[in-house]
Amino acid sequence: MSLMRIKATLVLCLLLLSTNLGAAEPGGVDDGTFDMQCGGACHGDSDQNATSSASLTLLTESNIYAGQATTFTLQVDQLTTSIYVPIGLFLLSDTTGYRDTPQDIGWQILSDSNGAVNNYIELSGFTTGDTTEWVLRAPEVGNYTFFASIHHGGNGVPHFGISQAYSVEVLPIPDNLPRLSTDFMPVVSREVGQQSNFQLLVEDTDNVTVEWRIDGGIANQANVTGDSANGFMVELPTANQPSTMQWRAILDGEGPQQTTPWFTLVSNQQGFSIDTTAVYLQAISVLLFFAGITVLLQTRNKTTSNTKAEKLFDETQPLGEGGEL
Repeated sequence: MSLMRIKATLVLCLLLLSTNLGAAEPGGVDDGTFDMQCGGACHGDSDQNATSSASLTLLTESNIYAGQATTFTLQVDQLTTSIYVPIGLFLLSDTTGYRDTPQDIGWQILSDSNGAVNNYIELSGFTTGDTTEWVLRAPEVGNYTFFASIHHGGNGVPHFGISQAYSVEVLPIPDNLPRLSTDFMPVVSREVGQQSNFQLLVEDTDNVTVEWRIDGGIANQANVTGDSANGFMVELPTANQPSTMQWRAILDGEGPQQTTPWFTLVSNQQGFSIDTTAVYLQAISVLLFFAGITVLLQTRNKTTSNTKAEKLFDETQPLGEGGEL
């Protein structure tokens, strides 16, 4: 095999390995932190996208304070696609397709409805009129713009939709406002059977009450111990099966009583995840390994053939005087 043929084979194999990275993903791409350009990357060529019939409405709380958690609720109406097709929903800060996640403008995602901290989530069985939520921590005082986007399949083609711009204002924190500390990060996922005990980091707060509910059901009161001097410890009940729990804290102090957003805590069976990047790298390593063996065998065969040819040449030459050629 010539060097050019080996190079051509390597290039073709690499192209075959790369096809899944840029092809359409009708089964979804899983949750993650993505820019809006995934409208093209996830569904192949973005020029092939049809316009979604869905109407997207973003809502937030009336008062959003700097450094505090707030809920972004997305309601989807006029959705006519099959409920069995995964629906992809984005929370965005721009529509440029580059660096347009909430994190890119200083907001921090504390939880999403799937039990993670992603701006893009996929939902199955999502129908018109349903809502989903993200809980974000606001940055410094100022005015900010958000968008929601939807990606889904239907009639054999990908569909894409974008909401109108939604403006929010972040206000300065009033004096003595009971609030969560900016260092507090909620746990968003756990394994079935795992206990959830954590310290609730708060400021200007004298008393804490924590409520929890399962899949949006009736609210129950959690066990809270400690005080403002030693810290508040929260104990949430253990889940015996996969489920979605939500919890929130009611904070009392000198200032007006504050209620945090509902944080999502998902309980899953212990499993394993596959890193697709590692799989591709391993496949490329195997490819290069066998390509190296092929080159080595070709080189050895060529050397052996040359040696045999030289030996045959030596044996066929007439001997001169004294047995010399």
